[in-house]
Amino acid sequence: MATLASIAETTTNPDNMAAHDDMPALSSIRQLQHDMETGTGSPLGLLGQAVLHDERVIERVLRVANHHAGHQAVGTITTLGRAIALLGLSQVRNICITARLMETLLRDRSHSTEEQEHWLAELAFALHVGMQARQLMQDCDAELRETVYLSSLMQGLGEHIHAAQPHCQLVINHAQDFCRSVQEGWRSPGALEAIARIAAFTGTSTSAAERRLRLCCHQTAELAVLYGAGQLIHFLPHSYSHLCPVSSQPVQTPPPTAAADRPDLALQLHLLHELASVSIEKPDFDLVLHTALEGIQRGLQMDRSLACLVDADGQQIVPRFALGRDSDMWINHFTMPLVKVDNAFSQVIARGVSYWVGSSQMPLTHHLCTPRMLHMTCASECFIAPLQFGSHVIGVLYADRYASRRAFTEEDYRCFRHFALQVCMCLQMAMQMG
Repeated sequence: MATLASIAETTTNPDNMAAHDDMPALSSIRQLQHDMETGTGSPLGLLGQAVLHDERVIERVLRVANHHAGHQAVGTITTLGRAIALLGLSQVRNICITARLMETLLRDRSHSTEEQEHWLAELAFALHVGMQARQLMQDCDAELRETVYLSSLMQGLGEHIHAAQPHCQLVINHAQDFCRSVQEGWRSPGALEAIARIAAFTGTSTSAAERRLRLCCHQTAELAVLYGAGQLIHFLPHSYSHLCPVSSQPVQTPPPTAAADRPDLALQLHLLHELASVSIEKPDFDLVLHTALEGIQRGLQMDRSLACLVDADGQQIVPRFALGRDSDMWINHFTMPLVKVDNAFSQVIARGVSYWVGSSQMPLTHHLCTPRMLHMTCASECFIAPLQFGSHVIGVLYADRYASRRAFTEEDYRCFRHFALQVCMCLQMAMQMG
């Protein structure tokens, strides 16, 4: 079976790159894909690091995730964590990769109009190939479908990737052949031959195969619009949409992100609801913790946020998830001793209380920002709260606004502590249910 790791390996190997390596966005996607598959830390954490700093990308991701989950009547999805709980990590990961590809390409202004048109046509073709290949695998398990989708998408862009499983590559070849042929028209000789081959391959009638292919083409156009890339429709073959009407199910749209300088209470409520939902729908410790960190990062408009756990020896805290600036550096290098030191982190662990370090409201905390702590965080003002089960503290939540230098308020601190309390309750619930 082709794995995403094997796909990532081939996409990041210079010997396997396509000749047209100058396509905007491809290098960024290769790096994102490579980081998520080969980087240290959990795939969930790496996915968050890759996309959560870009509000335009996360907005597209949530829009598509809500579309996919629309039939489940689960309410509006507002966090990456809940999208994963409902759709699975593989599907959300592929949505993120596709969204990043779309966003990077559409924002690129370094190419001429003619070149831009060329890349849009390439992207439309690749997306169509990926969608058709995935629907041809509809009777297979979700992980395999998503693997085939990603491989098809990248191959559609000219990447020299081959699925490890011969059957998967055969599916991709059929999808590519059809998508290339249908550009000449649905009734063109090449398209009719491709449809007939797919019908034989899937064991269905020619008419049934054509209906599925037309429906998928229409769904590809719908998906392009959801990604904010409606321009791609002009490069897709006409799908005769009257044969495959758009679903009457309304697409749920996540609440708008708060302004960069003003946390949004409504968004915070949505995110807290998501946190509780994840702890019930998929009681997974890491998923709950990551969703909480996402809520703090986006709901309170923090520049950086960090979740750390006490190590097995109780000697130090080590990072579990990090979001925002320097998140990759923190994951790899951040540690803070707890024994024979008196810093903000050790005090939060020892006492089980929250601190607003550097605040005039808490002048007694100033000495707790030790030189080592300042060296690791570069922030003289921050929020720190305990992660605990009952009276047992297992780690901390940390947040700052080091990059923007925006001031903290008492309301910010109150909301941060509320998030931290909810996290503890949800982690407890997740552990009990799991």
